[in-house]
This record gives sequence, C-alpha cells and structure tokens, in this order.
Amino acid sequence: MKLRIAHSLTRLAGGPAYRTDIVIRHLDPDRFEARLYYGSTSAWDPESHDEIVRTAPYRCVHIPAMQRELRPLRDAVALAAFAREFRDFAPQIVHTHESKDAVLARVAAHACGVPVVLRHYHGFIYGRGYFGRRSSLMTPVFLGIERALNRGSDAIVNISEGLNRQAVEEYRLAPADRTFVLNNAFDLEEYLSLPRDPGLRVSWGVPLRSRLFVMVANFQKPKNHLGGLRAFARFVHLHPEPEAHLALAGQGPLEEEIRLLAGELGIAGRVHFLGHRKDVARVLSGCDVFLMSSTSEGTPGALVEALAARVPAACTAVGGIPDITAGDERAALAPPWEDGQLCAAMERAVFSPPDMGAVSRAIAVEYGAPHVARRLMEFYESLWAARRGR
Repeated sequence: MKLRIAHSLTRLAGGPAYRTDIVIRHLDPDRFEARLYYGSTSAWDPESHDEIVRTAPYRCVHIPAMQRELRPLRDAVALAAFAREFRDFAPQIVHTHESKDAVLARVAAHACGVPVVLRHYHGFIYGRGYFGRRSSLMTPVFLGIERALNRGSDAIVNISEGLNRQAVEEYRLAPADRTFVLNNAFDLEEYLSLPRDPGLRVSWGVPLRSRLFVMVANFQKPKNHLGGLRAFARFVHLHPEPEAHLALAGQGPLEEEIRLLAGELGIAGRVHFLGHRKDVARVLSGCDVFLMSSTSEGTPGALVEALAARVPAACTAVGGIPDITAGDERAALAPPWEDGQLCAAMERAVFSPPDMGAVSRAIAVEYGAPHVARRLMEFYESLWAARRGR
C-alpha cells in the first residue's frame, strides 16, 4: 500500500516552495502518493507557481482563499477547502510547511482524523526585525499559536541542527524528542558543473575589470539589504581598486528604500538591480563573491547554490547559515546587525577564500536531493509504523 502524503504551502513563491517541490519529486512513486496544496501569492511575490504546477509529476491543488496576510473570512473559506480536500484524498500524513497553511491545514487534518500531522519549519519569524514595529505585539501571538498546535502534532521538522536547537531551547516549540532534522533538498547538478562567465556582467552595466558582489534575495525586511548596502559602501571606500560593484537579484516592497539608501551612501552607480531571476545559476556564474546580510534565515537556498557553484561567500551567522558553512570553514561569517564586521567578512571572502572545490563537493553530499529524499521517506515510514503499532 502506498502512503498518501498531503503537503501544504501558503503560496508557491520563495525558497520553501522550491525546496518542497524538489523533495516531493524525489519520493519513490511506488511507495508514496503525494499531493501539494497551495494558496495565492501576494502582489509582489515572484509568480513561480505556474512553473511548478506545470511540470510537477504529482497532483497540485490550488486553495485560492489562502494567502499569507491575515484575512479572517478568506481564512475560514480556506479552512473549509482543506477539510473537503482531506476528506477526498484521505491522507495518512499531512506535512505543513509555512505559517498560514500550518494553522489551516493542521486544524483541518485533526478535524478529518488524519493519523499523522507534521509541522516543517523552513525558518523562524520570531526574531528581532521580522515584524518591524509590530514585533513586540505579534511575536507572542504567533508563538502561542504554534506551541498550541505543535502539542497536537506528531513531530516538527527543522532544516538544520542550529534551527532545531533554537526551536527547542529558545522558542520552546516542541521537546527535543519530537523533533527531526532534515536538510533542505537541492537539485545541484547545474551548479556543480557551472562554468564561470565574467563577461556576463557587461550586460548588466558592470565593467568587465571589476569585483562583483551579488545578493540573491527578495526585498523583504529580514533579508536586511540596507545592512548589506552599508557594508558594501565600507568595502568600496577601503578597496577602491579594482572597482567594486553589487548586483541585486530580487524584487519586493522595499526596493525604493534600497535605491534611496544607495543614493545616500554615494554608491548608486555601483548597485545594479537585476529584478527577479529564474536563471540564478547563470547570475552566479558572472559574479565573484556572494553576499548575504540577513537577520533571519532558515536554510537559504541561494547560499547553498552559491557554494555549490564555487562562489566565495560572506554571510551573517543567523538561523541555519552556520550549519551550511560549517562555521567559518566554508564561508566568512559575521554577526547580524554589524555592518563593519560584515565588511570584514567580505574582505576575508575576497582575499582569503577557502578551497571552493572542496566546499562544493561537501555541499553536494549534504544537500543533494536524492540523499535528503531518502531520509524523508524513511522518516515517513517510521512515523506510520509507530502510529499503526499504537
């Protein structure tokens, strides 16, 4: 008998959507039947769901009323839709991935008597700066909801050892014996064999003989593009030759704020907005150093891909980043919110990078999709066996 697995995502945009799609594609179809339930994107989200739905070898079900924003009436409609779908599919396991769907799908799963329910954290929204000025009000509310729902869930899944410790010790989301660490899955073949193409920068208006940093992230507050710009401005001042430039691959509501700060710092001519890119591998092939200034992260896919592509990296040590980089072994790290120290990490990445060939090989072993999917299949089957044995 095949195990029926229902995955849910608030919307098909960003890292969790791509990572979930990849791991579902690598599940053994002789042992598992999977469906993916997803909601609607926001106005500025990259419209990635068409590509995933069009090519998925499993069934995708759109829940139009579900979206990331709090909308009580729409949320009630989405909850009813989940209940109808679960009664039809009768999954043995419901596996939720983001905040809104984790509430709606788990409530529906319990109402429909689904035997095994999982909460998968791709990162945490409870840290400083995530909700801006509303942080002190919203954080306890969301934590309280998550803790209550987790008590009725069979396990929570975290994407790194560091985030697992944070979930247990800092946020008290579940006891350690009900957690499971599963690295995010990546299809890395294209990145592992990626040839360098420094001439690509010319098409972006970047001089050929320059030092090009790149950030790959949507323009959202936790990505802290403003801190990245300030660190980059310091680097430009300290190292005028060769001329340094910064490419920003992404989009989002903070774009105007980022452009304004670049002007205030006097680096507007050095900062290049590439927009949302689906050809991230090609973008990386044209750049010299990867920069990540986030204040909150799970397992950032852009960093895994950059290291697989042998691009030296300078990053903030938040979330699962130190697990990916094995501390300072695979990338130069700096504490969050410290622009000066991030600039120093950029210098280390430029002037004393690690052996990027060895880094690329290690990343392939730890985050390659076949290996990750194998662990997840074993986890599903152990949960189902334990449930049947009760």
